Amino acid sequence: MSFKKLRDAAGGHVMYTVIGCGELVAPPGAQVRREEAGVTIVCDASGETFRLVCVGRRWTGKLHNCTRPGE
Repeated sequence: MSFKKLRDAAGGHVMYTVIGCGELVAPPGAQVRREEAGVTIVCDASGETFRLVCVGRRWTGKLHNCTRPGE
């Protein structure tokens, strides 16, 4: 996530616009690896991976359950 600084030339006001997606919290039983255009979720138990990409200000992609049955 980054910020873009915008100035109002007439009034001297400064505004900020958020660009990109915020930090993604790892779901239970997984880790998040941040990459340039997205994140990879890695399940601790199985090693299975899922990729999410940032589109505008939203994470898109399919996130699965990484917890083991019975947890």
